[in-house]
Amino acid sequence: MLPVAQILEDIITFKIGPVFFTPIKFVLLLGGVFFIKYLHPRLIYSIKIGSPVLKLFFLYSFIQICSLTYANGITISQKINYLLFNFSSLVIIYSLSRLFLKADYRYFSNRFSLTLKYIFFLSLFFSTVQLFINEQLVLNIGNFKGGRGGLGVTGFNYERLFLCEFLTLGYGIFLLQNANKLISGKIIFLGIWVLSIIISTDSFTGLLGFCCIILCLPKMKLRYILALFLVIAINLFLVMPVVKSEIFTTEQLRVRDYRIQSYFENYQTDNWRYLSTLAIISEVINNPTYFGRGYKENESYLSRLYDQFVLTKFGQKSTEDKKISTHSFFSIVYDQGIVGFLIFGMLIICMLLYSFRFYFAKFNSHYDFEIYRLSCLLTSLTILRFIFYYHTVHRWHFLVSIIFLNTAYHIYRSTNKQTRRNKSLTIRPLV
Repeated sequence: MLPVAQILEDIITFKIGPVFFTPIKFVLLLGGVFFIKYLHPRLIYSIKIGSPVLKLFFLYSFIQICSLTYANGITISQKINYLLFNFSSLVIIYSLSRLFLKADYRYFSNRFSLTLKYIFFLSLFFSTVQLFINEQLVLNIGNFKGGRGGLGVTGFNYERLFLCEFLTLGYGIFLLQNANKLISGKIIFLGIWVLSIIISTDSFTGLLGFCCIILCLPKMKLRYILALFLVIAINLFLVMPVVKSEIFTTEQLRVRDYRIQSYFENYQTDNWRYLSTLAIISEVINNPTYFGRGYKENESYLSRLYDQFVLTKFGQKSTEDKKISTHSFFSIVYDQGIVGFLIFGMLIICMLLYSFRFYFAKFNSHYDFEIYRLSCLLTSLTILRFIFYYHTVHRWHFLVSIIFLNTAYHIYRSTNKQTRRNKSLTIRPLV
C-alpha cells in the first residue's frame, strides 16, 4: 500500500486545520493501528528478528522522536502529527519484518514486485504522454495547481524524483525476473524507454539512481555491461537530441541549462542546497550541541537566510510563505546534534556494508537472489535520497528498504549456517 499511497500523495491532499492530510499519512496511521497486534513483547531486542540495520534505524527514529519534545518551530498539533507518523512507521517496519520472517517472505516479495510493476507501467505511460504533449496531465487538483507539475516530466508525481525511483525499481524488477534474457530486444528497448523519461525529468539524483540498475545484473559479464552502455549511448546520441529539438521549448532548454550551471559551474552563488549546507555546517561548528535544537529546527533557521538568498539573486523578496529546508543530511547535526548525526552515519555505513555482502552472497533459490538484489537496489535509492535530497519525514522506500535488508540479513545468516553445517558434516572423521 505504501507505493500506491505515494502515487496518490500529490493528487489527494488537503489541509485540516494546521495539518495536511495525505494518503501516505493515512496508510501509515492505518497500518500502525492494524500491525500493532503483531508487536513482540521483547520488541526490537529479539535476536531472531532484529538485524543491525533494523536496530540502528529504530535508534535513529527514536532520536528524531525525542527531538520533537524540544523543537520550538512547530506547533503542538504538528508535534502530535509527526509523533504518530514516526511511531506508525516503526510499528509497520517491525511488524512486517516479523511477518517476512515468520510467514513466507516470498509471498510478500511477490506482492510488492507485482504492485511496483503496475505502478511502473502506469507511470511510464503517463510520463510518456506528458513528454509528447509537453503538458502535465493532472491539473488543478491536490498539489497540481495548474500548469506543469514542476520542471521536466513528472508523471503522477509533483516531485520528479519519485517518478524516477518508480521507473528504476520497476525496470530493476524486470531485470531480476528475466535474469536469463537480459540481452533480448524487449529488455533493451524497455531500458532505452525508461532512461529517456528519466533524462527528460531533469533530475540528477534520478539519473544517478538509474545507474544503480547495474545491481540487478546477475553477474558483471562483458555482454551485460555492453548492453547497458548501448542503452545509454542510444539515449544520449539518438533519442535525446530529437526530444530537445522537437519537443522541448526554448524556455525549457534554458531552464535545464541553468540548472546544470547552478550545479556544476555557478554553485557558489546560485545553488541553494550548497549555500544552505555551508550555513548549517558553519552554525554547527560555532555552536555544537549533543542532541541538536529539535525536529525540523533547521528550517526555521534557514528561512531567514533564504529570503536573503532570493533578494541577492533575483533582486526581490521571496514570495514563498513556508519554511525552507536545505534537503541535506547535514541538517541532522543541527536538529538532532552530534549524537543523532553519528547514529545516522552508522546506519548508512551498515546499510552499505550489508548491501555489499548481499550482492556477492551465495543463494539457494532465485527468490533469495531477488531479495538480495532488490534490497541492494532499494538501499542504493534510499542512500541517494539521504545524501542528495534528504527529508526529515521518512519516505516510503526508506521503510521498505529496511524491511528488505532485515529479511536479506536473516536469509544470509541462515545460508551461512547451513553451509558451515554441511562442511562440518563433510569433514567429520569416521570412527
